[in-house]
Amino acid sequence: MKHINVPSAKKRWKGKLEEHIVNGQALDSRMGQQGVLFFSVHKSGSSISLRYLKRLARRNDLKRLNYEAYLSSVAPNKKGLLLAPDFLKRAFNPVGYFYGCLRTFVNVPELDKYKIVLLLRDPRDVLVSYYFSMKHTNTIHQNKGVEARKRVNEITIDEYVLEIVPRFKLVYETYIEKLLPLENVYFTKFEDLIEDSPKWLQGVADYCDLEVENDLLDEIKKNVNNEPRKENPRSHHRKSTHGDFKVKLKEETVEKLNEAFDEILKKLDYTL
Repeated sequence: MKHINVPSAKKRWKGKLEEHIVNGQALDSRMGQQGVLFFSVHKSGSSISLRYLKRLARRNDLKRLNYEAYLSSVAPNKKGLLLAPDFLKRAFNPVGYFYGCLRTFVNVPELDKYKIVLLLRDPRDVLVSYYFSMKHTNTIHQNKGVEARKRVNEITIDEYVLEIVPRFKLVYETYIEKLLPLENVYFTKFEDLIEDSPKWLQGVADYCDLEVENDLLDEIKKNVNNEPRKENPRSHHRKSTHGDFKVKLKEETVEKLNEAFDEILKKLDYTL
C-alpha cells in the first residue's frame, strides 16, 4: 500500500502555478495555440499517454496544468473546486494551455473554444484493471482510500466490479452526454493507443494543430507498444490486452456488466 506523503507532496508542488490558482489567483491570458483539454477515465491509459502529451504540449508552447493531480496529492479537501463555477472561470483559459488529465467531466466554461481529447477504454476492462490497482498499486491519498483498499481485499473480484459499476457508469454516461456530441472533441480509444501508439499520437497532434517530432513518435512506439501483454498484478500497468474481463470474471458477472453498460458499449462501438 502506498500513501501520499502530504508534506513531501506540498514541497514538490510548492510555487507551481496550480498552487497559486487553487489559492485564489486567476490564470493569466496567453497568446498562441488553442488550448487543449484532455479527458479520460481511471485505468484507460491516461498516465501512459500523458507522458508524451505533456511533452507534445511543451514543445508547442502550451503550458500544462494538472489541477486533478494537485488537488489529489496536496489538497483533497478542496476537490470540490472542480465543481465550483467561480474557480473554473479563473482556472481555465482557452489559449496557450494544456489541461490534464481530467478523469471525470469538468464543466469548463466555453468548452467550444478548446480542442478536446477524450481517451476511453472498454469499461469492463476498466473495472477489472481498477480492482487490481486498488488491491496492489493505487496510491492512497486520504483515509477513505485506506477503507477502499480494505474493502477490495475483503471481497471477490466479481463482487467488487459489480459494486463499482454505478460510479464508472456515471462517468461514461456524462462523457457521452456532454462531450461526444461536440464538434471540437477528438474521441479515441485506449485500444488504439496500445495497438499503434505513434499513429495515435500523430492523430492527436494533427487534431490539435500541434507539431510532433519524430523522436517523440519513436519513443512512444518503443515504450507504449511494449506495454505488458502478460500479466503483472503488482505493476501499475498490469496488462494491456483487450478483453481481459472475459478471463478474470465469471460468465454471469460478464452478463451483468453487458447489461449495465449496454448503451455505453453500443455508443462507443464495443462488442458485447
